[in-house]
Amino acid sequence: LKLTGDETLSCTPTNNSNSTVEYVATSGTRAIKNWTYQNLKINGTSGTFTSGANETLGAGLWVNAGTFDISTGSRSFTVASTTISGGTLTATNATLDVDGPVTITGGVFTAPSNTMTIFGDWNKSGGTFTHSSGTVSLDGADQTITGASTFSNFSKLDSVNDATDRILTFAANATTTISGLFTLTGTDATDRVNLVSSSPGAYWGLTANGTFSINWADVTDSDASLGTAVTFTNTVDGGHNLNWSFNTAPTVGTLGPATLVDGSWTTDNTPTLTFTTADVDANTVAYELTVDNNANFSSPAYQATSTYQAVGNISTTTGSLSDASYYWRVLVGDGSATSSYVTANSGAVAFQLDATVPTTNNITFSDVTKTALTATTTATDAASGFPALPFQYRNTTLDTYSGATSTPVTFTGLTPDTAYTYTVGVQDLAGNWATSTTFATTTLDATAP
Repeated sequence: LKLTGDETLSCTPTNNSNSTVEYVATSGTRAIKNWTYQNLKINGTSGTFTSGANETLGAGLWVNAGTFDISTGSRSFTVASTTISGGTLTATNATLDVDGPVTITGGVFTAPSNTMTIFGDWNKSGGTFTHSSGTVSLDGADQTITGASTFSNFSKLDSVNDATDRILTFAANATTTISGLFTLTGTDATDRVNLVSSSPGAYWGLTANGTFSINWADVTDSDASLGTAVTFTNTVDGGHNLNWSFNTAPTVGTLGPATLVDGSWTTDNTPTLTFTTADVDANTVAYELTVDNNANFSSPAYQATSTYQAVGNISTTTGSLSDASYYWRVLVGDGSATSSYVTANSGAVAFQLDATVPTTNNITFSDVTKTALTATTTATDAASGFPALPFQYRNTTLDTYSGATSTPVTFTGLTPDTAYTYTVGVQDLAGNWATSTTFATTTLDATAP
């Protein structure tokens, strides 16, 4: 049935399942009839047609000449197939669900700015496609992309848990460009989205400069070298791929705890070292941890290697270490690629170990009077040494303390002709504490001889 669109019809036809209604006006603007169509053809050079209602086409939409604008009124179109061989199809503000293929051989197709779903193949051998910053979502089973197209957001899903992959075939030697979000979503290891070339062994081009949400995919023959490196999770390298982040080296995260990476002293001779591992390929990883008292790691004091395990937080307790200054570093690999060494404290001393308590010496007394006395002692330390006020005297007779002090120290307010006993504690810079044995003296008698 061929119409200009200006006709007044006294009836609404029932369109046969194989029928086509063709609009051929060559000027002006008019709305198509509010009918139920099977095939709808827009073929009026320089004519503009609009949709007066939401439409469901039992077969297909074909734009050959003129303009078909379904944006007015934010129309909803569901069609079995869409073909643009000439003219213009404008769907910027519309909702378009294509239950079959989209074919562009000429003309101009301006896509919806929201999401256009396509159950069939995408075939573009000519014409112009404008994405309107919207999303093209392929929701069929096995589908094909033919020709070179530029999409804003693009997605392909395998949401059916049936142990069957969905195959998306790209034309060999043609480039698909995705400027926004590139989404591939499989379900699990047996329900992936497989990206393949129409000619196995020949590259299909991909230029992706946006962001990625790719999970449970399988990629083969993809040359993505003109765009950003493609990142993903749970994705298989089918081989012959460029600029996909397969076998990207795993990484080592923050080393800790803080007191074991900033050169501090510790008294723990079996310290627990922590770090994190990560891998963009979601591989299992194994690590090597080395502790050495030489910055060149030529004579490890402790070294540990792990089996392959999931990435995450790692804690490793060393074997018994001797008093010294220590450096430590971590390397991680996934069996195909290996990280660089990550060295604590940027290669400077990571921590200093002093697990040996100081040695206290005798307390000697001088200037003993009726009510005062002076106590003096010394101490030695093998490693960390002492702070400015390392000593703490205790009058065990009165159970009083001097507080942190140097030596000698004078005690006053004592009782004449009284025996007093003292101990002294000493703490080194690492925090080790030692207490002496008891030493005694007696204050002078109050009565002169």
